[in-house]
Amino acid sequence: MILIEAAPRILRAVLASVIVVLALGGIPGAVLHDVLREQVAPPVHADVKDRDGALDVTVRDRASGVPVRGARVQALALLGGQAYLAAARDVDARGVAHLAALPHGETWVLANAPGRARASTHLVVEG
Repeated sequence: MILIEAAPRILRAVLASVIVVLALGGIPGAVLHDVLREQVAPPVHADVKDRDGALDVTVRDRASGVPVRGARVQALALLGGQAYLAAARDVDARGVAHLAALPHGETWVLANAPGRARASTHLVVEG
């Protein structure tokens, strides 16, 4: 009788253990795959004219104002309804990235840094 009464508790404990192992550790011996992959936009076509726009982007920690080292800044130009990579640079020790040869028009600027959320802004580049 004691074994029959304990069966539901034992079953719940085993099921909880299996869920924890799968959620935290996966299946032993299984290959892990990246869930998110870096999306790369195609570069701006060479025949695009009016590429004299430039931006100096400063990446700083919002709370402290300290420059974020290791950040990567990208400018995505929206041309004909599609996004194209117009420029990409790593920030320097001051947290600044200079993006040059940007086409005129609508642009998204993205900043990524390891261990931090992505920041972005939408603007219009003019000559």
